[in-house]
Amino acid sequence: TAPRLYSYDVWSTRRFIRDSLKVLFPNHAGAIDKAVDPGEYGTESRYCRWVCCAIFLLYLWNDFVGCFQILLLLLRVPTSEDHWIELSDGKDALKEESEFSEVQLKVAGIPLRWKIFAFFTVLLPKVLIWKVTAQIGVMFLMETSGIQDLVVNCVAMTFIVALDEQIGQMMLSENTRMLLQEVEPMKVFDTGYSRLHDDDSL
Repeated sequence: TAPRLYSYDVWSTRRFIRDSLKVLFPNHAGAIDKAVDPGEYGTESRYCRWVCCAIFLLYLWNDFVGCFQILLLLLRVPTSEDHWIELSDGKDALKEESEFSEVQLKVAGIPLRWKIFAFFTVLLPKVLIWKVTAQIGVMFLMETSGIQDLVVNCVAMTFIVALDEQIGQMMLSENTRMLLQEVEPMKVFDTGYSRLHDDDSL
């Protein structure tokens, strides 16, 4: 029943206390069973538990996609020492006048040593952190029994997952943000969409 439901940690502790009392006082085992109730390990609503776990995993999906995009970036970018900043040829008439109007920022080649460095210092830790966060977060939600605690813990877990992005946004300087906004997008997949909407095709 709901009043006797506890999380796994609380339930296991109550069982340990009851069993310890029975070991200390074996002659009163029956009275201890009647007086000490360890409760039950369960949840008020398993559907609420499924929904909270699904919401948490959906929130983690963006991080998983980010890991996959970093891997594609390391694979698709040429392995060469190219310049990421070049003088603009002045053909882009639609580009607004700004501090970067005379230069072109783009994703160019990355040397092999920097790709290896990025793989072991950026991609691999990010994948491991994602796996540990997903595993521990789901276990934490599965061990929560009450509906209110499930909702509160689900919100708390999503806040913890987004905390690194909030810290990163606050630590980025204004110049760095402007540089990131001016970098030309890199085509990872060629779906043929641009060819279908080309002026020559029309």
